[in-house]
Amino acid sequence: MRVALEGIKFNYDPNLAVTGAFNLRRNETQIVRVPEWEPGTCPDYECSPVAYAIGGLPKNMTIEASVSSESGLKTPLMIKAIAERAGHILGDVEARVITHPGSSGFVKFNLPNARVSQEGIGIHDIAWRWQYSDTPNVWIDFQTTRHRVYTTLARPCEPWEPESREPANIHQPWTEVLDIACRWARRVLSDPDEAAELITKEFFREVGKLVSYFGDASYAVSRFLCTDFLRLLKTGIGGNQTVNCDDCATVISTFSNIVGCELWQSSMGETFGTNRVVLIGAQAFGTTTFIHHAVAWKGQCLANDDVFDGCLQIDEDLKEPFIAVQPANIPFGNDQQGYRFSVVRNPSDCQPIPNNHDFGRRRRPLGEGYRSDEGLREPELISKLKEFYGFDFWPRADDDQRNDSERGLDSVISGPFLAGWEFHSGKRFSDERFPDVIQILLKQDESNGELIAVTLYECNKATDPNFRLLEILGRFDQLSLKQLIDESIGDVAFAKENGTAVVFRRDRFLAVVRSAGKRPVSVIEMAQTIDGDLASLSGGHLLNQVQRRSVMDHKFADLRRIFHLDFSGSAPVLQTVDPRVLDLRGMNANGNLTRGTISNDQGNSHGITGRAYTYKGDEYFTFTREDGLATFLGRLIFQDLTANPTKLVVIGSLITRTSADGGDRSPDADAFTDGQQEQVLVITKP
Repeated sequence: MRVALEGIKFNYDPNLAVTGAFNLRRNETQIVRVPEWEPGTCPDYECSPVAYAIGGLPKNMTIEASVSSESGLKTPLMIKAIAERAGHILGDVEARVITHPGSSGFVKFNLPNARVSQEGIGIHDIAWRWQYSDTPNVWIDFQTTRHRVYTTLARPCEPWEPESREPANIHQPWTEVLDIACRWARRVLSDPDEAAELITKEFFREVGKLVSYFGDASYAVSRFLCTDFLRLLKTGIGGNQTVNCDDCATVISTFSNIVGCELWQSSMGETFGTNRVVLIGAQAFGTTTFIHHAVAWKGQCLANDDVFDGCLQIDEDLKEPFIAVQPANIPFGNDQQGYRFSVVRNPSDCQPIPNNHDFGRRRRPLGEGYRSDEGLREPELISKLKEFYGFDFWPRADDDQRNDSERGLDSVISGPFLAGWEFHSGKRFSDERFPDVIQILLKQDESNGELIAVTLYECNKATDPNFRLLEILGRFDQLSLKQLIDESIGDVAFAKENGTAVVFRRDRFLAVVRSAGKRPVSVIEMAQTIDGDLASLSGGHLLNQVQRRSVMDHKFADLRRIFHLDFSGSAPVLQTVDPRVLDLRGMNANGNLTRGTISNDQGNSHGITGRAYTYKGDEYFTFTREDGLATFLGRLIFQDLTANPTKLVVIGSLITRTSADGGDRSPDADAFTDGQQEQVLVITKP
């Protein structure tokens, strides 16, 4: 004779008030089916989940179960379940009568001893020992089931949609998020502000061990990349190991809202310096300047509303000894008290901006996205960015010579910049602004905490690539990038002072190359190589693509020098009538020179870096001494493709500078033309 369970339903009624449960999915791609338990499914607790909102419980809690029994058993048959651990959150399942053999279908069972309303936020793994009886006072065990019970203060609010029963809706609350949020806010009985405060503190403590602070978002773009963030918590890498304030505000509000809070992401601005703060991932107090700063915020996100900032810690009284405190569950305040007083150096510089189109009050939906996948719309912000970054003086992409290539961005990501780095993950996107976007994460062959994130964009031909570049710069929450003048990257480029981020445009292509690991790494060299690859796509005539030009198109054509290629050494180098030699053998096919030398007849030799590039249809070369004391900027005027295609004649300006200590110019400055006068330079193509 046999009795068996066919299934158990917790969230069995579309009217959530009947059960007090709400609809779930496991993560972005996996759903939770009802019945939540079926025979033959995974025996672990997490395989049969249910979530109850304490604020929406019915007076009498119930479940539904289906039982099958074979003929030969006496009827009516009694079925019940005993809590395997006394006093667990759902208690015993009250006995009920099954009136006929075979399948009972799903019938209702009462949970008279459920203690959900007394537990507060939490995760509870429970087991029931199911029994049957066909003889009075004789109960026989026939099955054990295991379940995971989540308890929240109220039904989740946006971006979560707990009322939805549509399996394709990724905004149904995720059990993988509840696993974290309910642990961070465990045992909070009734106060959502207390829950959000605990989540903020635990976020700073736990996530701060995995990440460092960086100026642009890794997980909070137009959507919240929740899957990538959960992967960060699981593996330590995720989308990468850096976060900014938008990331922190988005995680805290989204994770708080799933347990019954009602927070938003909103910013304060504009452009303000801070008092001493400890940024997430840091160990000590320091100061910084924000162009905007986002936090999780209550209500209308105004001065009287409470904020929850997991991006930084503050010293409340601004007096030594500095004691780090998490600014959570405190009013934004004014210049004498509250968050603004403790964080902002000059409080009058900082105001709530909930109505700002770009950084105002919002709740990011979940899903996929890429860095800067949302354009800027706030006119005042755009105007300030243009002024700060000198937008009106950037070379216009429309003026650059274009020669469309059949190759796409794929040829760049398989290029030489991968040398020494291992592909970790990548995604591809397309929208009306960018027909092609590739975002990849690279790691070292040997794990040493170094990661590099690369995002490449191809701009729509009808758009202004310079403005798209400005939008990318505007997504950094700090004004921490400066324009590169001497570095050989892009038509216009910006970088952090320590070289951990480079943002540049090459014709209609844009690139963001940045350190993405817990351990900072310079990305200048990689950006240079990527730039060379992008130039080959944009139609730029690089060193190996230059065309013959008439010497008569330049006023210095009659000064053309005599030169020869010297093969006496281990490798050929170019000598001219000038007492100097340029060794350009380190220049790659894309025109980037990462290491070369210049020497003169006095025995002075210096390392040089440089590049070849196209601007307004002409080919140019730049070479800068590694000590920074001399830079040559020249335009190609002649290449004899017939007699000796390795020989190039370039005319341009030499700029010499005083040494860093204010002393004399370089001792071999006379090997160049002193000052900033035009001269002829003859070089060779490798």
